[in-house]
Amino acid sequence: MIDGSTKSMSEFLDKLVLVVNVASRCGFSPQYGRLENLHRELSPRGFTVLGFPSNQFQQELDSEESIKVYCSITWGVTFPMTNKVELDGPNQHPLYAKLTEVPFSDGTNGPIRWNFEKFLLSPDGSIFRIEHDIKPDSDGVMALINAHLPHARGSAWLVTNALTRGASGLARKNLPSEFAGVVLALGPRWREPGSGR
Repeated sequence: MIDGSTKSMSEFLDKLVLVVNVASRCGFSPQYGRLENLHRELSPRGFTVLGFPSNQFQQELDSEESIKVYCSITWGVTFPMTNKVELDGPNQHPLYAKLTEVPFSDGTNGPIRWNFEKFLLSPDGSIFRIEHDIKPDSDGVMALINAHLPHARGSAWLVTNALTRGASGLARKNLPSEFAGVVLALGPRWREPGSGR
């Protein structure tokens, strides 16, 4: 993690997690403030934002320390963030190898298209892919979040059914069980639990 700790996705499986690839020099960086507001407001209800800094589009700062300082001072970010990751290519982060299999609302899947693309990972195993230009606190995303918060499981099917009928910018897929083994580690190499590497 960017704070020097090591976490596994298994630590987040009981939460509603909004995974976001972030970049400090992107025109969408004001979404940091919106993401932080959501995290602060909803974390007591089983929600978290999980940021993945990436220089995939040449818009991220050089060092993790610079990213951490920028996010803290400029946006007051307290949500967990990993070290810088690669979103595709031979060194693609293992979580993104799975997430990019989730289709967009137009039914196509594939690589991350831009900074601040979002994936909502529900404890029930659903994954929702959200386009980069959709604000994290927009009406559609908030309806999706509220329907999938741990206390609101009964109403989740309403939003899920609406999304699978093609709601703009949102798409759904089930969460693979192997996500629990993905380690969000310190350093450039990502380790499997018990590998010792």
